[in-house]
Amino acid sequence: MKSSSSAHQLELFDLLRGVAILLVFGYHWHIHTLTDSFPVTSQFIFNEPINFTKLYNTFSPLAFGHVGVQLFLVISGFLIHYSYLRKGEIFDGREFFSRRFWRIYPPYILVLLFFVSINYYQSKYYLTDPVGRESLFSHLFMIHNLSGDSRIIFGINSSFWSIALEVQLYLLYPLFLYLRKKWNIYNLCWVLFIWHIVSISYLYYTQSHKLSEIAFVAHSWIIWALGALVAENYYHQKRTLKISDPAILLCILLFIVSKVFLNLFAYLSFLLAAILFTIIIDRLLFSSFLYHKKYQRIEKFIVYIGLCSYSVYLIHQPILGTLIDMINTLNVNYYFRTLLSLLLPFSIIFSISYLLYLFVELKSIQVGYFISSKVSKRKRV
Repeated sequence: MKSSSSAHQLELFDLLRGVAILLVFGYHWHIHTLTDSFPVTSQFIFNEPINFTKLYNTFSPLAFGHVGVQLFLVISGFLIHYSYLRKGEIFDGREFFSRRFWRIYPPYILVLLFFVSINYYQSKYYLTDPVGRESLFSHLFMIHNLSGDSRIIFGINSSFWSIALEVQLYLLYPLFLYLRKKWNIYNLCWVLFIWHIVSISYLYYTQSHKLSEIAFVAHSWIIWALGALVAENYYHQKRTLKISDPAILLCILLFIVSKVFLNLFAYLSFLLAAILFTIIIDRLLFSSFLYHKKYQRIEKFIVYIGLCSYSVYLIHQPILGTLIDMINTLNVNYYFRTLLSLLLPFSIIFSISYLLYLFVELKSIQVGYFISSKVSKRKRV
């Protein structure tokens, strides 16, 4: 593979990170500003009048923003596995986990401690209350997504559950490589796909809503593995799924319409979204429309957002909710207040995130590279 072509195409992923965090941010903004109205579902579609508010609550693009998490997981699977392939399929565990640690943990622990100690009563809760102590302990070791208690999994920052999930997928990567070598990556993806369908079907039919089961890392393994599958095929300059643009648009339309079956959608939307993102990323990697002059400014703006997307993800949800609550107390025009509740929090959160990216994320990554290079030199000696 030509390195220049590869570098150009991999610029796509900063853009996709920006799209992913905008989806997540928009989804949480949508939740905070949602008007009181039931969504359009198959249970009510013939019995209840359908109005604009219900349609907006159900089919607004922001209502699907939760799938940004799946886009992040597919991107992660691609980049981690592609990096491994480019190194000649040599896996150095100490180097891999060191870099992942310095990339993820220092910004995470800084933000975690900030939200824990933001006021006296919260600090007291996390240090003295049994549930609070368990929550803090599990967050420090990134296992809080395995708790069945919503006070723990969502207590400090609701977005942190997927950070723990991501770290657990990193821990599974050596096993992923072992099984890939033993079965090949296609067979491994089929096994993970079948596991996901069987386990999610069990949860659906038993109506098990335990958070520890829904957020279990093995359920999301196939989503991460799909990104790795695209990476392997792209490395060998092969398409993963050759699907025409009209067929992709039809799949997206069917995905949107499927939301009327709300209970089923809640269990299957993660996998369906991941498959859609896999198809789209595979298509984009072999296309040349990126950075078209007509859209260059928009794309560059989204790329900047993508660069600090991790910091945005870490801090956005608690700050967003607080700012929207403050703005809602203003005695101003409804439409102006709604616009203000979107633009002002985004501006503040993005500004803070960019500073966090420059002075914490990048510095931490540099430390990780320095330590990794020292380890590599010691090995060579």
